[in-house]
Amino acid sequence: MVSEGGKIGYREMALDPTQVLLRGAILRNTDWIYAVAVFTGHETKLMRNASAAPIKRTSVEKTTNRQIIFLFAILLLLAVLSALGSQILTSRNRDQLSYLMLPEGEGAKTFVKNILTFIILYNNLIPISLIVTMEVVKFQQAQLINADMDMYDETSDTAALARTSSLVEELGQVEYIFSDKTGTLTCNIMEFRQCSIDGAMYSDVVEASKRARVVDGAVVGQYDFTQLREHMRGSERAAQLCEFFQLLATCHTVIPEQRGSELQDIEYQAASPDEGALVKGATLVDYIFHTRRPRSITVSVMGVDKEFEVLNINEFNSTRKRMSAVLRCPDGTIKLYCKGADTVIIERLDETRGASVQVTLRHLEEYATEGLRTLCLAMRDISEEEYRTWSAMHAKASTTLTNRQQELDRVAELIERDLVLLGATAIEDKLQDGVPQTIYTLAQAGIKIW
Repeated sequence: MVSEGGKIGYREMALDPTQVLLRGAILRNTDWIYAVAVFTGHETKLMRNASAAPIKRTSVEKTTNRQIIFLFAILLLLAVLSALGSQILTSRNRDQLSYLMLPEGEGAKTFVKNILTFIILYNNLIPISLIVTMEVVKFQQAQLINADMDMYDETSDTAALARTSSLVEELGQVEYIFSDKTGTLTCNIMEFRQCSIDGAMYSDVVEASKRARVVDGAVVGQYDFTQLREHMRGSERAAQLCEFFQLLATCHTVIPEQRGSELQDIEYQAASPDEGALVKGATLVDYIFHTRRPRSITVSVMGVDKEFEVLNINEFNSTRKRMSAVLRCPDGTIKLYCKGADTVIIERLDETRGASVQVTLRHLEEYATEGLRTLCLAMRDISEEEYRTWSAMHAKASTTLTNRQQELDRVAELIERDLVLLGATAIEDKLQDGVPQTIYTLAQAGIKIW
């Protein structure tokens, strides 16, 4: 968007899909906005694609319909043949059928009437009662599904609900099941369980056999989160720990919603459950993110509010496999916080400052073995001069009209380098109850699962 004067002045501003509200969008945490209606009318792509939902018919219904059409064709054929036979018989024996008082010269009219008469006589050929019986049976089977206690969820007090009676006849015809993991096999409820910071492992629950202890002069095992808070108040890695949780509380696009009067009564609206879990994880050590403004965020750090100016956000996408935020801290320094997959973070680290990289990689392997979802966290300090140069390149890339996303990714690469590894996180997404047994039972039924 180009402004030519006025309060804004002469400048170009970047617009991207994040500034577009699609039809049906709901504004939250926003009192008012300035907006322009674009892409309206019935000729737009959205409206042209808004076709009526197709009618879904089951295999049994399709087979039944074909058979009824076939029977109706036989009915018509029998009616025509019977009417033709009646016409021939009447014309040959008209002298003997005077008591019927047949009209003269209306052979065609009589032929059509006879066809209709024979259709009525032969109508039992069409099994109307079969269709009614099938619908009644399907309805009763749907009620059995709704009343099945094996499919009742006590946690949410929710029973099974068959939204269509046609469901039951399709279940027995399933041969393949294509399923993802998150939200289908798992509960899609992410919980911050463990983290690795400066070569030390921390966990919310530590088994007695895995507790941290000194072996041959080196610390082996895990600390719990209570010890983590103690280390943050006074230990050799306190600065690293504070930087780690400051990253969790600031490097994200989460929107907080205050649910009560207490500072902890906050519900986080996140683009992904993982991001929300990381922000909640920071609250465990009193790094509470509670306010987001267009250009800043406020975090309560152990009871003290600190405001961070959000200079730039390099969004996560499937190609980059990471996201980063350029922030101006309360002390005036500019920092780049970056989080993402270990493969993309490790290759962008400053090789001269990677003392704990190998230890962190071993911890990541342990987390993966336990089925936890992992992320690597890194940061670097940025000088004012470097940021001014990079910011001009970012502004130019954000306003380009061709290959904008590729240009933004290229510019982000220029600043996401020489990072210092802070640590790694491990998030748990539990399997739903009975998943292994369900998969085994489906396999026993001959259903193939991908």
